[in-house]
Amino acid sequence: MSEKVDPENSVGSATPTNGQRFKRHCARRWWCWLISFIIFVIVVVIVVIYGIIPPVAQKALDNTTLDVESIHILQPEEDKFQFSVTSYITGTSKMAHKATIDPMEVEFYLKDQNPFMYLPLPGMHGGDKILVEKVNHMTEITDQKTLGNFAQILVESENFDMGIWGKTKIHLGSIKANVQYREWVNLKGLNKLNGMVIYKYNLTSSSDYAIVGSVVIPNPTVFTLQVGDVLLDLSLNNTRIGNGILPNLIITPGLKNVYEFKANLTMGNTLKLAKAVASGVPMQVQTTDVQYKGQSIPWLAAPLSAVQINVPINTSYVL
Repeated sequence: MSEKVDPENSVGSATPTNGQRFKRHCARRWWCWLISFIIFVIVVVIVVIYGIIPPVAQKALDNTTLDVESIHILQPEEDKFQFSVTSYITGTSKMAHKATIDPMEVEFYLKDQNPFMYLPLPGMHGGDKILVEKVNHMTEITDQKTLGNFAQILVESENFDMGIWGKTKIHLGSIKANVQYREWVNLKGLNKLNGMVIYKYNLTSSSDYAIVGSVVIPNPTVFTLQVGDVLLDLSLNNTRIGNGILPNLIITPGLKNVYEFKANLTMGNTLKLAKAVASGVPMQVQTTDVQYKGQSIPWLAAPLSAVQINVPINTSYVL
């Protein structure tokens, strides 16, 4: 009987190639390769989600622009006011068109200063032009000094920069990333109420004031500002001639908006005023107090009181 020869131990058998060895290794250790592949995929996903998407989302948000259409500051009180803003985020990337942004609280501040107010904003949906709006929000005043600084900049400046900052999450499908919203907005100010002019006045005996007239107050800003009763000192050639009031004043955007003006002058000072009108001498007007519903509003009174305005009396002024 002939002996069986083991082909693997036979001298004539061929030596396995590297490919054959690799196939045998894979066949025996397939589960190791599967685990390694799964770990590799998980690492890639983690890197994409936590290492790549957040910076990309942040950069996309940083490249946008905020266009402020209107701001309303109404119902001023010593410790609060009603605030509304309508604005739009533009310049979004295609990636952000389908994104959603969670609600967030934003800070409003001036350069090198602490925030002067905080505002909760609702969630937003992506698009070419994203509406950012908050209406009739009663805002508590947390820092009288910083709010007063803002009011002063608004009253005195021709232009100024306002910063907005907040933290939120942006959602790209099922992926979300922490981002910061930060924007500097350049806004026009009231420029010390430059261009204010009394264009009409009449003597009257039917009210507590001897003179009732109309005054134009230019407002080149996006701000609608409810001030209340503005109490005034009136002077000619730096000599006080009486007092006046801008009652229930709400300064609205526009260059030729007309408001009621009243003055209480003696008959002698009324004659001086008539001579000043004839000779083209302006009247100096300075705020002494601002009151809303009988309550003094110091954060509005202080910046207005700091400005003395030369107001011409031009009865031939054309609206």
